[in-house]
Amino acid sequence: MSHARALLFRSLTAALLLTPSTFAATPSPQPAPLAAAGQCVPPAAPGVPQVGPLRPLPSGVAGQVAFYAAIYTAEGQKTAEMRLGDVDRVYPLASAFKTTVVHQALQDVDAGRLRLDQMLETTAANRSIEAYPPGRNSILKLIKLTIGESDNTASDILHLQVTPSRLTANVRALSPCTSVLMTTKGLWSLMAGLVPQVVNGTTPAAFSRSAQAFGNLTPTERLKAAGVVNQQAQRFTAPTLLKALDRYFLGSLYQASNDAALYNTSTARAYADLTARLLRGNGDLRPATQTLYRQIMTTGCCTRSKTPLPFTPTYWGAKAGSGWGLLTMSGYMELPDGRNLAYMYINHDSPVRDSELIEQQIYPVNTWILNQVNQLRLGAP
Repeated sequence: MSHARALLFRSLTAALLLTPSTFAATPSPQPAPLAAAGQCVPPAAPGVPQVGPLRPLPSGVAGQVAFYAAIYTAEGQKTAEMRLGDVDRVYPLASAFKTTVVHQALQDVDAGRLRLDQMLETTAANRSIEAYPPGRNSILKLIKLTIGESDNTASDILHLQVTPSRLTANVRALSPCTSVLMTTKGLWSLMAGLVPQVVNGTTPAAFSRSAQAFGNLTPTERLKAAGVVNQQAQRFTAPTLLKALDRYFLGSLYQASNDAALYNTSTARAYADLTARLLRGNGDLRPATQTLYRQIMTTGCCTRSKTPLPFTPTYWGAKAGSGWGLLTMSGYMELPDGRNLAYMYINHDSPVRDSELIEQQIYPVNTWILNQVNQLRLGAP
């Protein structure tokens, strides 16, 4: 164990001993190995042909780009794929991870742990940054806000209700290259240096060392650390967090190389495959609940395209995410001939830093994606 990792683990252990944590105390299934910063290559599907070449990216897109799309049979067998960039590199997911939060909440509805009409309250503890639903709201409304508006508070309330450790284990069982450890408030509190027992933000060098040490913890250690982060994040008000987060991104601590250690993460290939599995449905949800999930996912960005579609899918569900120099776009389509298609676009370390500015690329990129998947659709066997 490295010196930095040893210090982090001792600090984390002390925090767990001193601070009661429902996340740390609740037993959870032993997960598959966790994807850390770097590469994560899933088992290969032998003999899957590649379709290409790709068209040039839209003007203004720069930084690291990974794009993966695949065609599957109705039963889920992959028959063709398209790649751009390193599709097996671990990248931040931004808000694309909320697809998994909603799926887990609906699984809990099917299991009787939650009810769609159950009312949950927005509090100072669970409120995240940006717009939020005040007062008491039904789980169904929170689910709709999480996808349709990408509402951070709605997502966090659901995430805490299903328990982050259980979501981590369940996502990892489906997609070992996908790591969903923290609520939005948790990951931003970690970045902002508000959880120093996990990531020390005293200097840029110390921050980078402890961020990488956190990313390189064993799965069990990292799950415990994330439990501390998610719990400690509830101590901060949203305005306090937003100010600290602005200082992080605009100050000397931010380095894009730390993002894969701090965000919820996946690879372009793995997340496209996971999106296909969740939206195609593999018996994870009851039929009526799966229908509801699919309907809600049609409200995600960017199924309401401003440009004419080059083809007409019989179904299209999608979710996007944005952040500091970061844009992600995931989706799943069903084609009239019975095949289905999934894609994941990740643009990391873009020179367009502000999230509101990078969101201006959403519709040009969405048009580009549609053209790529149409080429894949036509070229696939």
